[in-house]
Amino acid sequence: MSGTRLYVGNLAYGTNEASLRNFFESVGEVKSAEVVIDRATNRSKGFGFVEMMAVDGAQEAMEQLNGQPLDGRPIKIDFAKPKEDRPRSFSGNGDRPSGGYAPRPSGGYSGGASSGSGYSSPASNGASSGGASSSGGASGSGGASGNGRNSRDKDKSRERDSDRGGRGRYSDDYDN
Repeated sequence: MSGTRLYVGNLAYGTNEASLRNFFESVGEVKSAEVVIDRATNRSKGFGFVEMMAVDGAQEAMEQLNGQPLDGRPIKIDFAKPKEDRPRSFSGNGDRPSGGYAPRPSGGYSGGASSGSGYSSPASNGASSGGASSSGGASGSGGASGNGRNSRDKDKSRERDSDRGGRGRYSDDYDN
């Protein structure tokens, strides 16, 4: 009886299984009628299924009832497609990635392509990565290092590091 199950769309939210069954019994014998209910809201999703006893009855229902009003709305009728065997995911979101956000492009603080601004690793030893380098900056430190810090920040960092026993974060702090 594969051709006897019908999809019924555009149902009013007030339509129940009894009214759906009565509507289709006017053209043939109904085996079952089902209105699909949303579990979260316990309200109709606006569609359902009707299974007729005979293929002739299903065809007759499509021809006579498609577009006719049921509870004030014109319904859409089509042969139901067979259920596909879909794996049930734990989150219930099918093949979509979890988390709600698209994957982020590379860049930022976690790595990726650098545009010459922002923080670069201390291993760069002040090598220029896009900043201007001069041989006589205002503080005599060799100019901008291109790592997002100016010489005043570096001096303040050294002062803080001296409180920790003189071992700082810059390679020139180690005099071995």
